[in-house]
Amino acid sequence: MTDHKYQLVLQLPGTTQEDFDVLVALEDAVAHALKNTLHDVEGHDFGSGTGNIFIDTNDPLSAFALVKESISITDYSMLKVAYRSFDEDNYHLIWPENLTEDFDLI
Repeated sequence: MTDHKYQLVLQLPGTTQEDFDVLVALEDAVAHALKNTLHDVEGHDFGSGTGNIFIDTNDPLSAFALVKESISITDYSMLKVAYRSFDEDNYHLIWPENLTEDFDLI
């Protein structure tokens, strides 16, 4: 296991079992895309209206680029992606590119 500096979070809205199933399928696809890389999928959580997939990495933009190459991003129109340093509390939103709202882990 590598000492990582950043946490990358992929977030989808969700409250139903179907939403949870979509999250788990996305997590599986992400884990496959990042297999044999320096990025580690650390699991997910689901509740309070959102589902999150957590990735530990030293390069969040590179990790997300690999994810985008492996999934059809248009299948996840409500996807938000952000990262933070493990030394800070605030997340930096990187997807969707033109979104200006805050990113919160709920």
